[in-house]
Order: sequence, then structure tokens, then C-alpha cells
Amino acid sequence: MAEEIVRFGGEQALVTKDRSEQPSMLQAVMAAAMNPDLDPARLKEFLSIGRELEQEKRQQEFNVAFAAAYQEISQIKIAKNGEIYYPGKNGGAGSVIKFIKHDDISRLIKPVLSEHGLTATYSAELIATPPKTVMVMTIMHVNGYSKDWRSVPLPMVDSGGGKNDVQGAGSVSTYGRRYVIIPAFDIVAEGADDDGNLGKGEKPVTEDQSQTIDDILSALNDKIAGKRANFMKWIQQQFRVEKISDLRQGAQFDEVMAKLDAAQRQAGLKK
Repeated sequence: MAEEIVRFGGEQALVTKDRSEQPSMLQAVMAAAMNPDLDPARLKEFLSIGRELEQEKRQQEFNVAFAAAYQEISQIKIAKNGEIYYPGKNGGAGSVIKFIKHDDISRLIKPVLSEHGLTATYSAELIATPPKTVMVMTIMHVNGYSKDWRSVPLPMVDSGGGKNDVQGAGSVSTYGRRYVIIPAFDIVAEGADDDGNLGKGEKPVTEDQSQTIDDILSALNDKIAGKRANFMKWIQQQFRVEKISDLRQGAQFDEVMAKLDAAQRQAGLKK
């Protein structure tokens, strides 16, 4: 170890450091703040600057850890082991939706997050009018820095399949977790793939929903050339439809909106 005199804001301080390192700005600020002769106003200013620098340092560490975890998780392909059956109407054939179960996602990504000092927790935010819930995923680093991701607004209760209110609320919670974590880490589904049936039990998207998707794609395309074409290609391959108006309400619409939400955040159009 070695000692070095550094200057900050007109103050002089003695910093202890490893011989192979340069003293950081944070070290200089905090060392200067330890000066017993420092004016109280200056001390308050230095401590404020020190806290800002410490927060920036934590954010940088978080970004490095998250980028490393994202790189690993985005390469993982998870089988669609979940299944929802929609009975056919008027005696017609039913349809089946295959989806990635949150338990499978959690089991595979928890070790990766832990390896990089990250933890995922979930909470819910309520929207009063109309009554909706938004699932919030918080990724926290061991240094205390955290960042939130939000799902699209979801119904308060899933009443499908004869569920009671408690079961329906639990279903929405699990659904929301899937649809906030999948776009956050660009998780890919594989295995038994029945996307051709996805949404057959649902009505087509409304004109307003179709217009909302189109407006977001236009904004993204203005920001990133070719974004609309790439996204439409994904929609066509994922849901086997030709145009936006062919999409179905429910799972299809929610998955598209979740992916658009992530794309907007990545493009800087949404915080």
C-alpha cells in the first residue's frame, strides 16, 4: 500500500491506495471530507458529491453485471411446458396454448443471476381506472443498486377456466411475471410449439389495439430504421399471421405489447 496527496475543490487530502491503482475521484472527495478543519458547508457539499459518485459507481457495477447475465440468459432456450385448453364453441374443436412456465424460467435463470450478484423480486402496482395491475420486476445487485421492469397492464383477475377470485389473481400474478421477465432478458421458447393455435379462443384485436401497435411501430421505425419490418417479421413467425389486425386479444396481444414495451425502453422512447 502507498499514500498519495490529492487535491479536490481546493482541499488537500492523503489517500491510501494500492501501488497499482490510481486514486479515484470518490476516494479524493471522501478523504477531503475527513479534514477536521473543513468548513461545515464545504463538508456538506463534499458528502453530497461523494454520495452521487458512489451511486454512479454502483450503477456502473450493476450495468456490467446485468449485461453479463443478459448475454448468458438470452442464449437459453426454454421449452413450452405449460398448456392452456380453450373449449370450442357450439361443439366446435377446442384449441391449446403452449407457453413457458414461470417455474421453468426461474429455475434456469436464478443461478445465472446469482453468479453475477443479481436477484429478481416481484411486486404489483394497481391502476385505478380502469382497474388493472402491473407486475414489477426489480433486479437488485449485491451493491444495493436496483432497476425496475414493468409488464403491460393486466386484468385484476383471470376468470377463465372456472377459476375463483383467489385462483384468478394468482394466475394473473404468474402470467405477469412471465411477461415482464421474458422481454427483459429476451428469453427464447422452444420445444412443443403450438403457436398456430395461440389465441384461437380469443377475439381479434380491436381497431384501437391494432392502431396502438401500429403507432408504436412507427415511432420505433423513426428512431431505428428497419425496426418495423423486423418486428413484423417476428409477429408473422411467432403467431403465423400476415398483418397486425390478424392478431388475437389476450395472450397474443399481451406478448406483442410486452415486446414493444421492451423495444421502446431500449430505443430511449420510454423510461
